[in-house]
Amino acid sequence: MYGIQRFILLIASLSMLLLGCEESRDPQTAAGALRLFGVALEEGDFALFKASLSEATGRHLEELLKTLREVEQEIKSFPSAEGRQWARDRALGENLSKVLPLTDSEALWRVLIGDRLEWAKKQSKGGVEQGVNMRRVISGNEESGEMTILTRSDNQVSLRREGARWVITTFESSLQDMNQALRRSLKTLPLNRSEWIRREKLDLILPTR
Repeated sequence: MYGIQRFILLIASLSMLLLGCEESRDPQTAAGALRLFGVALEEGDFALFKASLSEATGRHLEELLKTLREVEQEIKSFPSAEGRQWARDRALGENLSKVLPLTDSEALWRVLIGDRLEWAKKQSKGGVEQGVNMRRVISGNEESGEMTILTRSDNQVSLRREGARWVITTFESSLQDMNQALRRSLKTLPLNRSEWIRREKLDLILPTR
């Protein structure tokens, strides 16, 4: 729900095992930025992972974290544990509802892609890095500062040049979509709370899904 499945599919395809020789990891080139991103996935290095992403990705993630905290505050206003669990499941879906509250952006990343990072760490050394190696350019070029490429694992990855470095921009739209969906859930929570209270007062059947 809310794009989580897309994250899982994306990381799964980025993490396909494709062996090859070690090449430059210099993020001043798009190809080097891709390989550095592969290293971050393989080693489960969140600092390197976040450093490989665009500034906008970081902002969108923080906005998503802020919305999640607002959702959790609304959920706490439900009058019973049963009601809070129902509201959490309705607002967040199965995956996110199990992990709130989240403390920081790294904790949120672990929810979104943690399983795939754990999988990647178990692969043969260098395999994940080679999986994200560039096969061909789909659109853009290094001169324009924007590129979408096809990796050796047959996945499309978008990059942008920020200053002297190339960064991954693939997650930007997914994070925005997730945040917009959660903002919609945030608007419906007060209505759901009122309906829950109404049913409790009238001893009506409470919603279960």
